[in-house]
Amino acid sequence: MDTETGAVHRWAGDFSGAVEDWEIGKNGVVVGGRQGTEVSLYNAANAGSKLQAVNGWKGTYQRVSAAKGSPRVAFVYSALDRPTEVYVAESMDKLADAKPITAFNHHYAEHTLPQGKPYQWKADDGSNVEGMLIYPPGRFGEKNLPMFVLIHGGPADADGNKFGADWYDWAILAASKGWLVFRPNYRGSSGYGDKFQLEIVPKLVSRPGKDILEGVDALVKDGAADPNRLAIGGYSYGGYMTNWLITQTTRFKAAVTGAGAVEHAANWGNDDLTFDDAFYLGGNPLQLPNNYSS
Repeated sequence: MDTETGAVHRWAGDFSGAVEDWEIGKNGVVVGGRQGTEVSLYNAANAGSKLQAVNGWKGTYQRVSAAKGSPRVAFVYSALDRPTEVYVAESMDKLADAKPITAFNHHYAEHTLPQGKPYQWKADDGSNVEGMLIYPPGRFGEKNLPMFVLIHGGPADADGNKFGADWYDWAILAASKGWLVFRPNYRGSSGYGDKFQLEIVPKLVSRPGKDILEGVDALVKDGAADPNRLAIGGYSYGGYMTNWLITQTTRFKAAVTGAGAVEHAANWGNDDLTFDDAFYLGGNPLQLPNNYSS
């Protein structure tokens, strides 16, 4: 909002990705912006300016920290083959020369890590959908691998070129055990524009579900995945999606699910937040019972 005129302006309205983080720095606004499977840093002179990509590394920049009194910028950075650490750059134009100031995850770097790449397929309605493939260490590009489909939560989130090794994001760990890990950015995911993100409404499971299964089928057809060794899982919305998908197909030999909803109408009696259900399903259960039961 303009503090002088009271006018409201949409900031970064022409940015086709998703703004995930921002901070006010010496030379304007520093932004962590997702486009597809990459989260890069951008600069803007002010809220009304167009975001300009800053030359840096491929991967994921998070938790940007800057100050008006200094050209320096700090951030958390990782990529599939670069474990997460905190970095400091002397200025935005020296982003590629940033130095790590932590070594929390150096032990991971002592091992051969999985490699990955974006993967795209065509949905039944003609839309382009993308995800991330993560290969077992030393086996990049191999065919006919056992495949684990790991579905992100949100659903307004996305997976990509990022290191993760914890209870929620264990794709690197699964790949290290020999799995080809497929991380689909289904309809509803961020980083692909407003239209793509909103096409989940009110088809909260059916539209993303089709996207995911079509991605799995494309990988089988391409020869990357062994159709007889498929597994699936996820947490939160990823758990909910897993719960639904294993009722729709016998493709998967195993499933792991955490904190996933199973019945949205019942959520109105036991959930502390129901506005997300109302948004994604187009209203409350009394207004649109069919959306809650289909």
